[in-house]
Amino acid sequence: MDKEVGVNIYGTAWKNLEKKIAATRRQSISRADLVKWQLEALEEAVDSCGGHTGITHSIRPDADSRDE
Repeated sequence: MDKEVGVNIYGTAWKNLEKKIAATRRQSISRADLVKWQLEALEEAVDSCGGHTGITHSIRPDADSRDE
């Protein structure tokens, strides 16, 4: 993967995560929720930037392959 594209994906993921945290309005966030949200933010970034990387989709590690 091109370094610039990688930076775009992680930058986009960071922005997605910031939006999710701001939208919750919680005083505290559990570590489990934060890890889950980080993965979701990265998946969203891959999906939105994927056309620039050649990546067509992401697969969650806990997803059932029959769902595809």
